[in-house]
Amino acid sequence: MDMESFVRRQTEHGIKKTSIEIAIYSYSHKDGAFSALGDSGAIVVDAKGRIVGMIVAGAGGLEENDVTYLTPYWWIEEQMKKVFPDCFLYETVNN
Repeated sequence: MDMESFVRRQTEHGIKKTSIEIAIYSYSHKDGAFSALGDSGAIVVDAKGRIVGMIVAGAGGLEENDVTYLTPYWWIEEQMKKVFPDCFLYETVNN
């Protein structure tokens, strides 16, 4: 699997929103889909068990066209700390 991040700012029709997502897509047609229907809200971790992000969407009707979108964990934590500045969300565990 490969990851790509992007930022989209929506300014049309008076909407002022920023979308920051990580797109995960397969290297080949043999890898299959990264996520399935109902996976939204699932946490994705890297090979070391660190949180990468939360699944928010998927695209593509065929497995070979599958793209999964994550909201990056750092963005989620940043938004939560605006409301709960003293919260501690993620403990690092060394294996």
